[in-house]
Amino acid sequence: MFVYIFLYSLLLLSIVLFDRKERSKSEKKVVLIFFVLIFTLFRGLRWETGTDWQQFLEVFQYADWNNIFTFSRYETSDEVLEFGYVFLNVLIKSLGFDYTGFLLITNFLILVSYYKIVVRFSAKPILVFAMILFTSAFFPVRQVFAAAFIIYSYRFLIARKLLPFIITVLIATTFHKSSYLFFPFYYLLNIRIKSNIAYILFFSVVVLGTRSIQMAIMGGVVDILTKIGIGYSFTHRIQVYMNFGGNLENYSLGLASILLSLFILYLFTEIRKTYKGSLNINVFYNSYLFYFMISEFFRNSMTQFARVSTFFILGFPFFAEFLFSNNFIKKDTRLLAYCVFGLYLYYKLINTLNNFYPSLHVPYESVL
Repeated sequence: MFVYIFLYSLLLLSIVLFDRKERSKSEKKVVLIFFVLIFTLFRGLRWETGTDWQQFLEVFQYADWNNIFTFSRYETSDEVLEFGYVFLNVLIKSLGFDYTGFLLITNFLILVSYYKIVVRFSAKPILVFAMILFTSAFFPVRQVFAAAFIIYSYRFLIARKLLPFIITVLIATTFHKSSYLFFPFYYLLNIRIKSNIAYILFFSVVVLGTRSIQMAIMGGVVDILTKIGIGYSFTHRIQVYMNFGGNLENYSLGLASILLSLFILYLFTEIRKTYKGSLNINVFYNSYLFYFMISEFFRNSMTQFARVSTFFILGFPFFAEFLFSNNFIKKDTRLLAYCVFGLYLYYKLINTLNNFYPSLHVPYESVL
């Protein structure tokens, strides 16, 4: 566990030391490049560590140029893996790299996508970069690689450049089909959702996310999709995911999470009222709202679908930037706010290590 705490502590320390007004943007870029390289090594040099390790190792081992359009990762299913992901595996393998090389290259690309977006849009790029890493998976797999393209597409979404946005999201769909769901958000993230509507959506999802109501809704969705002729593999995948449940015993922790999310939404709403910057704050406000809605709706069952929230992961990190960089918090209480925020991130880190498949993450095993 030490390696996790050490690396993520470096991230927090770098915010205090380098993400300051008196530091130049070039200095901040150097710090970010350092962390891109460090976390590329941390993520890429692992061995038999992280979720779905054996499954994706076998994709790398058995995929070849003859099956990039037909490769199936399940022996008992005819579900074909997205060709973009298979193609990337085969390409990297054909260039002479082993699986460690594949992990190093793909994680470098993911981290570069984070780097590009924070340098372009953030006044506190180290803070936002660190927040992305604190709130995302330790070791990304296929859907997170697709999400890297989605996150990169935010630059086109914000600039209202539809064609580059469509092309980028289409590339993402070749790595994970769930990326198709992001197309309408070109409009949904840019609109200004009224505060009362945001709160109605928030509480509606809390109610609809109860397991019995959710299963009834998704069962109806499967029936409709089947009747209109949507492919068997897609509806079958929904039915499989309906068997995945959340931790119903941890009700008090779930309630605390909802209350915290509500408090953050309230703060974000207040920040939006007084925000004077040039950045379209609605994109990140809406991202946070949709992130919560997807995560909460699929918290108690079909938890695999909650991974789609990764597409909206920028909401919370940019909330942190708006909170600390627009004089929303008075100067004499800012240090206390930073301490509380840092303690929350540490709690989230330790909680993830202890509760999210701990045996797959601790101890950290490396090829070195």
